Amino acid sequence: MNRAMVVAWVVCLWVFSSAFADEIQFINGDRLTGKIKSAADGKLIISTEVAGDVTVDMAKVKTFTTTEPIEIHVGEKNVMKTTVAPGTAGQVQAAAAGGAPGGAVAIKDIKSINPPPVK
Repeated sequence: MNRAMVVAWVVCLWVFSSAFADEIQFINGDRLTGKIKSAADGKLIISTEVAGDVTVDMAKVKTFTTTEPIEIHVGEKNVMKTTVAPGTAGQVQAAAAGGAPGGAVAIKDIKSINPPPVK
């Protein structure tokens, strides 16, 4: 294989792998990709291929996306199991699921994501 072909394969693999990853966009413009595992007490945990589990301050998150449904708890009783698309700064866009309306969710209102089951 020639060098151009190798570079093309590497770029394709990188684009393909990042297309199937969750992504956090920070207020300062940085981005982090991986799999969002959970959130509680204002901290979000994302599992990355390179750095392992990384805990981030949700106050510094501009928006985030998921490729698979996550369980989002907003307030005391509002629970959604949905995929999330990027929203405007400080929000995410919940997808409509099971006939329920989707819509904007303020990150500051998210109490937890994928909490452990109650024993």
